[in-house]
Amino acid sequence: MRQFFYKSGLIVVILTMVSVLFGLCGIAVVRQKNIYKPIPGMSSDYVILYPKSGQPSDCRYYSGILREIGEYQVKGIKLQGGCAVDLGKSENNDIRLLRGRVFSAEEYASGTNVVLVREDMLKLCRQENNQTWFHIYNADFLVVGVYSKGNINDRRSNKYLVNLYAEGIMDQVEGSYGFCDNGTESIAAFYTVSENDKMIYNKAENETVKLNQNMQSSINGAIVMYLSVSFVVLLNIFSAIYIWLRGRRKEIVLRKLAGAETWQIFWWIVREFMIFVLGTFALGTAVIKLFLVFLGRWEFSASMIAIFGTEMEWMGILLALITILFIGFAIISVVVGKYLRKEIIQLVRQE
Repeated sequence: MRQFFYKSGLIVVILTMVSVLFGLCGIAVVRQKNIYKPIPGMSSDYVILYPKSGQPSDCRYYSGILREIGEYQVKGIKLQGGCAVDLGKSENNDIRLLRGRVFSAEEYASGTNVVLVREDMLKLCRQENNQTWFHIYNADFLVVGVYSKGNINDRRSNKYLVNLYAEGIMDQVEGSYGFCDNGTESIAAFYTVSENDKMIYNKAENETVKLNQNMQSSINGAIVMYLSVSFVVLLNIFSAIYIWLRGRRKEIVLRKLAGAETWQIFWWIVREFMIFVLGTFALGTAVIKLFLVFLGRWEFSASMIAIFGTEMEWMGILLALITILFIGFAIISVVVGKYLRKEIIQLVRQE
């Protein structure tokens, strides 16, 4: 049976599957540590803020406080379906505009009701006098730009971005939290605000519960995925490497008969193993890439997108490769060590 697995190439398929499972698991682990960013391109050092007990949480109160922050890259308020934002300089964000423009300084100053909408939200807009209008919060907002729908299945994804100071959101809209990004100086920028003592503010990395609200189903899906993957992977990685080693036993006997030293045989096995693993892992990585491209294009599962994303996380791939190599070296040390401790005649009889 082991010769069938070894010679048929099924062992390659098994180790490739192991590489895919480890790779996806590594990507998931890295992604869970990534900080959610309301606007693409924000730094990981941004600050979130929300009122202390008894303080108002409407957009007028938030925007009044945020307006005081003079040095910033991006600042805004997370709303139920989108964000109210002051994008600062356009190069400080990674919003992919398909057409139109971002908000102007004049629109910020006058509180004009203008909005950027996600591409798939255009079907909810209306055309009037050669202009596009989007009705939210009991007010009409002029659509000045359309951005790529991106990861629409992440429940935190913004359907729209409104002018942070728009009159249409001031009094009737509650904000989930405010945010300010000025890189490593984000805390210092907010500290200069006169009413900062009325707000709770903290680095985003310390407020993941607040940032990941309404994501419980995806988190539960991740837990189930981790448990399933862990069980399947552990069975397959040990079986695949052990079967591969059993298939090399005859060569170990021949090398030992030829007078090769123990360290020479061990190094030969390790070198062959690394070539074999790197080859199958490269194939597995290509499968993962195709899967993520397919996931990003068809967006058939919100939970999978939340867990794995749609872009390759190379740190997760590296983590998976290191884990496979570590397990492999451990198995090689035990199994090959057992072979090499036997006399040549014992190995010959077993073959």
